[in-house]
Amino acid sequence: MSAHNPINAQTYDLCTLVLPDPAVGDDLSWAVPDNARIQVTYLGFKFQTDANVADRRLTVSANTGGLHQLHAGTTVLQTASLDWGWSFVAGLPQQLDLSALLRVYCPMSTMFLLEPGETLQTLISNIQATDHIYSIITRYKQWIIA
Repeated sequence: MSAHNPINAQTYDLCTLVLPDPAVGDDLSWAVPDNARIQVTYLGFKFQTDANVADRRLTVSANTGGLHQLHAGTTVLQTASLDWGWSFVAGLPQQLDLSALLRVYCPMSTMFLLEPGETLQTLISNIQATDHIYSIITRYKQWIIA
């Protein structure tokens, strides 16, 4: 789907992409294509924690050559042996902790922009060797750069 961007009069595509699951024990990392600029509007995934007793705090970040430029985070901690859904949503007015329903909603900036070569990443504190991120989907606006 294409739409007009009122800021710079360029057309963007609204994209939905299912991302591959990272290896067990690894954070998610997805690189923006070399010919695109994107604005992330949604990132959702499931996160299953192993039995090790450690609280995990999830953050989503835009990474530029090792420097984390933007963050979307939460104060909700996911403990051991849980399988929760996580949704990072642009423009969400406040964090909604619906962990009792096994899903956590987190606010993300409406200007979560990534340039070519930058990466969209999770930064999970205390991630354990058998923790697992899976069923990843992102929605974003994409501008093709000539």
